[in-house]
Amino acid sequence: MDLDFKLEKVIEVFDLIKRLSWGAIPLWFALTLPVIYIAYVKLLPERQAGNNEANTRWQRFLNWFSVPRMDKFVIYISLAMFIIGTMTLLIDQNQKEKIRNNGLRMKQYFITKNNYAVSRSSLIKGDFRLFNLSSKDINKVLELYPNEFIEVDDSTIILRDSVTMTKIISTSEKLLDNFLSNPYVSDTQDIDSLFDRSTFFTREVVYKLIVDSSHKYTFCLSTCKRPSIVIRRKSP
Repeated sequence: MDLDFKLEKVIEVFDLIKRLSWGAIPLWFALTLPVIYIAYVKLLPERQAGNNEANTRWQRFLNWFSVPRMDKFVIYISLAMFIIGTMTLLIDQNQKEKIRNNGLRMKQYFITKNNYAVSRSSLIKGDFRLFNLSSKDINKVLELYPNEFIEVDDSTIILRDSVTMTKIISTSEKLLDNFLSNPYVSDTQDIDSLFDRSTFFTREVVYKLIVDSSHKYTFCLSTCKRPSIVIRRKSP
């Protein structure tokens, strides 16, 4: 049982190392190396070497790693790793801040377009695009924020942030309600044709409108030409 407990702690340490940012790894080594060295020194057996043994090559090699000499090496290495770790941590944080800002820009782009699904190319090409944003930058955002954005097979970026997505769907629902309430618009609309009219009118938006405004619209099936889902405006 004690062995299992120790193995579990070792696994936790390795998991922690894997979760560490690359910029924090040198700093982590700088802080842990002295602790490991102190534990190592305490475990060293007392050296009772005779005068004859001191003259052997092996003994001279071991003396090179003697405690006083190793103390200096550990101190110098720890200081060097601390300085390097501080620099790499700052670089890493700056890179993550840049990725975070790109993620916020992408989220604002979704809000401006009032759409929770846009093509990757629209983000980096065309007149209505995000400047100074490359495909590599998008990959970094997708990697760092998998709960905020996801990419599907057809290179479409889908927003997963629930708050922003709810806001976009709510705005689109109001636009769809306004469109269908127009007396010059047919009171029966095929859902698929609605999306052709505007990318705002996705199936999620249509379904939400039917549920939220069941007193105004009904959900039915049509088999005139092909089976399809239809939204129908009720007569006043």
